[in-house]
Amino acid sequence: MSDRSASRHQSDSQGLGASPAPKGELPSRLTVPQIQDIIFQHLIRSVQNLSPEEVLHEFCCLFINCCDTTDSKPLHALYQLVFLNNQEAFQTTLKRSCYILINNWASRRNEAFIYRLIAMFEHSHEHSDSASLSLNRVRKWVADFISSNDYDELKLFIARHELDHSQASDQSQSEMTATRTRLQSDQITETAIAPEEQHWSSRYVGQLLVAQSVDPNNPLEQREAAAAYARQWRERFKFDLAMYMAKSQSSRSDRERLKNPTNLGDQVLKIVKSIVLRTGKYSYSSLANLFLQQTEGLRYHGYKKSLLKYIILESTQDHMTKVVRQKLQNKLTSLLAEDHDQVITEDLQAETCRHLIQFLTTEDLHNPSRLFLLILSNGSALTLTIFLLKLVLIAPSTRSHLDLCIARLVKYYEQFDEEKCRWAIYFFDIFNVTFAIYTENVQYNLVSIDGPEPLPLAPETTQKEDRVVFEGLYDNELRRSLRSAQLDRYRLFLQMAPHAQLPSTGDLLETDPVLADSLIADGPDR
Repeated sequence: MSDRSASRHQSDSQGLGASPAPKGELPSRLTVPQIQDIIFQHLIRSVQNLSPEEVLHEFCCLFINCCDTTDSKPLHALYQLVFLNNQEAFQTTLKRSCYILINNWASRRNEAFIYRLIAMFEHSHEHSDSASLSLNRVRKWVADFISSNDYDELKLFIARHELDHSQASDQSQSEMTATRTRLQSDQITETAIAPEEQHWSSRYVGQLLVAQSVDPNNPLEQREAAAAYARQWRERFKFDLAMYMAKSQSSRSDRERLKNPTNLGDQVLKIVKSIVLRTGKYSYSSLANLFLQQTEGLRYHGYKKSLLKYIILESTQDHMTKVVRQKLQNKLTSLLAEDHDQVITEDLQAETCRHLIQFLTTEDLHNPSRLFLLILSNGSALTLTIFLLKLVLIAPSTRSHLDLCIARLVKYYEQFDEEKCRWAIYFFDIFNVTFAIYTENVQYNLVSIDGPEPLPLAPETTQKEDRVVFEGLYDNELRRSLRSAQLDRYRLFLQMAPHAQLPSTGDLLETDPVLADSLIADGPDR
């Protein structure tokens, strides 16, 4: 797409030129799907046969500099897309082309070139205006792409590496800088991504990537790449949390070298102990299995009564819980009323849980639901998390939908400064920690340590410690738990389970036991 060829064809009303088609290779007019197929196939062949450096060079020549590539067909095809003045098709083509490269580089462990791809876009605006109207149009479209949500989603694929470097504890600052420079270096533009302060939402890349992976409007390559990176993120968080919990109970020198994967500060150990403590005699997975056994064969109307009893135990009588129970009951009464006489099936159960997940988080997949705001405004982040956990344990297929809802909430609160939505950020942290404890294959067990009763602290000492422990703690139930339970008398032990959601069999601390026959609703609904 040279300026010379553009100037030869400025007679059309748009002032656009059309470079001549290579003889006998392409028709003079192509449809948008034909244009896209030519470009995609060229990039697929490139990543299969060329080095990453050469592939990046091909991409840059095609979309940034609009100059000759190793094959003239994709450039001619792109030029026809510009001639059609179809910016939407251009952005779709550019987006999918990026994910073709990302998918292949990730599978070959060439993630460094994802940095360089982003760096290429970051510095594409440095080109001066050209005499070619066609080239200026492409540059304008690329600039619009960089300002779009599609580009924000693209940058999530380097956020995992950014956080790894910013939180690394086993590298010196100079080593981190050297690694960052090596990864971010762009040999084509001889520039690098400028270090930026991470937005608080970058801590929840796992959920944001899941949202990309389940969005049917995204190209297949993007969904596959997002799903793979989301799994990596979840595994990394699970591992880092387990290591932090295991080592944080050791000597002070070991603790100082630890990387806390949460944003809950030094109090996270006490919070995890408190979360594990509330399980009681029956683990949540055991209750889920019990519920599934007792509701098998129920008609849907009776199933919904039992489901409400399972989510909120009737022994819980505080005012906020009563309000939430009533709202859930009203929702369930009208939900899928046409199926009341149907025997409960796995699909019907999953659909019901999806509806309740949205009711508890974001009904329109954009704004927080009223029930979400009600529960969190009453300082019950852990309670809400347990409601969601119970739903996922009886319908595991809804986990990706739950992550989608959480991602939508993260995107909603992204517009606010961290100080203005700390209570929402706190919920996201409690959610991630709780689900790592109860839905992954690492078992968290509390074991009592025999020893003398600790001496009571002076009132002023207690108040001082309370201020430290409760700073940033936006959950009334956890506050009460941390005040009343002598958690320091217990040690947290972790062990690998054969699979996730394995019921605990050790001697755990017991709170209020749940009777085996208390989950089934009264009445002949079979």
